[in-house]
Amino acid sequence: MSLLSGLRRELNRFVTVTEDRGSMVAAKVYRTAGDEFLLVAGKTFAEDLTPDDISRHQRALRKRGLEDRTIANRHRSVLAFLQIGRAHV
Repeated sequence: MSLLSGLRRELNRFVTVTEDRGSMVAAKVYRTAGDEFLLVAGKTFAEDLTPDDISRHQRALRKRGLEDRTIANRHRSVLAFLQIGRAHV
């Protein structure tokens, strides 16, 4: 099994910390939003992220037909992950 690197590893840590504090629903939300974001962004390391990655993620969610409120919630979840992981975009 290969070692996870960069953003994927940080997302796993973020979700684990959330689970450790007993917030299982929040952990699931963070996992979903984070996985979607990392797939769309296609970046491995935080320093490679740009504001365009955030915009592309939001457009991808909209293209899937998600409601405005869902997109806003996913956006907040991604920002929480990036801020906690010190991957400020």
